Amino acid sequence: MTTENLIASVLNEILSPKGKSVSRYDEKIFESGLIDSFGIVELLLALENHFQIKIPYEDMTIQNFASINEISRLIERLK
Repeated sequence: MTTENLIASVLNEILSPKGKSVSRYDEKIFESGLIDSFGIVELLLALENHFQIKIPYEDMTIQNFASINEISRLIERLK
């Protein structure tokens, strides 16, 4: 499974109780209203746990979490 697929799975687990889901890897998750400031904290913790990484504070930017593609680039760089 690709990093993008794994991120989509984690994100959709967070979104499913709200009746939402992400359908494209380039979908802007903030701009489309899929996730808010509370959801990003949940996503951040889930990604750190799932990928066994620590995301540095300086990398916690809207640009790095704008879409699944951007999150994937961040995770690949941190591995």
